[in-house]
Amino acid sequence: MKHAYVTIPEGPHYRRDAFAAGLEANGFSVSFGNVGDRQGRVGGGDLLVTWNMHRRQETLAATYQAAGARVICCENGYIGADSEGHPLYAMALDSHNGSGRWPAPLEMPRWPALGIVDAGAVDPDREGYVLVAAQRGIGSTTMRSPANWLPRAKQAARALFPGVELRVRLHPGRARPERSLEADLADARAVLIWSSAVGVRALVSGVPVVYDAPRWIGEAAACKLDTTSPRVTYPDGRAYRRALEQIAWAQWSLSEIAQGLPFAYLLSHDRATRLRRRPEPAQA
Repeated sequence: MKHAYVTIPEGPHYRRDAFAAGLEANGFSVSFGNVGDRQGRVGGGDLLVTWNMHRRQETLAATYQAAGARVICCENGYIGADSEGHPLYAMALDSHNGSGRWPAPLEMPRWPALGIVDAGAVDPDREGYVLVAAQRGIGSTTMRSPANWLPRAKQAARALFPGVELRVRLHPGRARPERSLEADLADARAVLIWSSAVGVRALVSGVPVVYDAPRWIGEAAACKLDTTSPRVTYPDGRAYRRALEQIAWAQWSLSEIAQGLPFAYLLSHDRATRLRRRPEPAQA
């Protein structure tokens, strides 16, 4: 019998019971544990389900992939919750936050299924300050931000937006922000991120985004930071809408997870199809 090994932490927020039910609905036997607890041989039909993709998860994921098994990486949803406050969970093959793979049938609108009727439209002519979202420096080798990223980001923001006020939003995992994210975005002209979900919330709120990571979940709707030739070029409205649909297809409700829908959706996809190119490791 094919087996799913799940490293999602315990606790009510993570709802491991829903993940177990969804995996069992897809024919997997399920066991939970820490990354270092995994014992035994990995079969080609097995599955590893991780929460985020830290260094030890990366090592374990490589073991599964070398055996021909699949890896699904989960993390908090990029917009946090649906319109009724129910949490959403991001899920993709291989990795996270845009560096993984997931099907995105753009002809099938996904936002309404998440309880969000309209994801908004970006406004490149906004006035206000530039908001820099500080990072925590966690994640995969590719996706975690360099230790010196914030000073570099502030310098880049001044070059991109000369004479414009600059504000920094602290990462809630390290310090309590002074204001709500909604308040910080309300008067922002643009947001500069490494690969933060703050950027997705900004796009949904109509705020343009500049990102610095090798890949990012909302990259098709944003401007890639180029420190050698600073300039801001945002995509057109059509590209923006397509990017938001791709973001939506990477998120799932707890009810859908318990039914097994995202597992069936991801695992039925042909692994040879390159939905997202594999990025190069980030440089500090």
